[in-house]
Amino acid sequence: MNQQQLAKMNIYHIATEQIDQISDSFQVMMRRKQRSLKVKEFLKRLAADPSLDNSGALSTTRSIAEWLHKTEYPIRQEMIFDYSKKRFVPSENKPLIDLADLMSRLLQKQGMDCTFEDMMDFVLSGGSIDEFMNVYARKQN
Repeated sequence: MNQQQLAKMNIYHIATEQIDQISDSFQVMMRRKQRSLKVKEFLKRLAADPSLDNSGALSTTRSIAEWLHKTEYPIRQEMIFDYSKKRFVPSENKPLIDLADLMSRLLQKQGMDCTFEDMMDFVLSGGSIDEFMNVYARKQN
């Protein structure tokens, strides 16, 4: 093979790698968009779920701080690299809380062997939160 053919092969190889990277990025972007749409639909259904309407009942509502304490949620403080100190230091930003993980932990604290994903799928398939809680509470007994 001559030098010109090798150069063309190298260009084609690089182009193929770039196309693969673009394809992978597009697939990741599509999965994120599908996930976002799924969560939006779940939240819409929760808003319309009559079993979550507490307007007539005297119920105690819990703060997110109480949920974090109850589940012993590990609050992660983001770290950033401080170039002047040459080490990682806590960020000024608020700690991150994964609400899906928090909800899964709350369900497990209630003795249910299920996750937030299970709840979301149940509601998206037409069920209510009350039905979900009853189904998974029965599975424990």
